[in-house]
Parts: sequence; C-alpha cells; structure tokens
Amino acid sequence: MVDSTNYMKKDEHGNFIGVGETTAIEILRDIYKTAKIAPQYPFVNLINDDYKDSLGDNYLKHKLDIVVFRDKDKTIVVRVQDKHHEGVLTSARDIVMKQILEWNDCIVVDLNWYECHFLWKEEKNDDSISEVIISLQDAGLEV
Repeated sequence: MVDSTNYMKKDEHGNFIGVGETTAIEILRDIYKTAKIAPQYPFVNLINDDYKDSLGDNYLKHKLDIVVFRDKDKTIVVRVQDKHHEGVLTSARDIVMKQILEWNDCIVVDLNWYECHFLWKEEKNDDSISEVIISLQDAGLEV
C-alpha cells in the first residue's frame, strides 16, 4: 500500500494538501474567473440533512480537495486523486461520496494521478492546463 502522506503537505490551517492540488487551484481560478474556489471544503456542507444521518464519521469529517462555487450553475467538486485512491476501501468511499454529491446537485471531476502526469509535477503549463480541461470536459462541463 502507498503511504499517502508522502504526497501531502499541511497548510496553515492543518489541512492536508495533496500533490497537484495547488496547481489545480491556480488553473481553475483562470478558467472560472468569477467563481469562488474553496480548497479543503467540508463534504457535509454540500449535502442536505437527509444524508447526514446515515453517514459515518469518516464521511462527516471528510474535506473535499477543491470546490468551485459558480453563480448560476451547479457546484463543481474537484477531487485530486493520488495512488491511494486505488485501494479497496478508499475507492469504495470515493464512489459513495461521488454519488451523494451528484444527488445533491454537484458535478464531480476527478483529476487522477495516472491521467494528469504534468499536474503532478506542480507546474502550471499548457500540458497541465490541458489535463484539467480534459477532465472537466469528461465530466460534461463546457470549457
């Protein structure tokens, strides 16, 4: 199993920031100039109370990598997925969270490590921008 802490650092608030997240935020700010971009946003803040009662602590404490709040369009949840998301338990949790977020009118975009090689270098360039745009389009968004 991969130790995910090798891919993370802590921000000034004690949140874990994974590889690729900082660059993804920069790219998303360029794409969605008028949107509010919120890193490490609590999962429970995006779901209605009906779902909260049925979720365990892991879900209730979970923070989403990046949330893009657009004025007139659905909220976008961007998950920057490193290798540890391939594990059985983590991938199962990811599927459940994605479904709940979609039921709560969010669009979920996954930036997977194996599809975003340039993003993982934490370099904002044409290649990493293209990787993010392709992932947004794959989720049905027009960019």
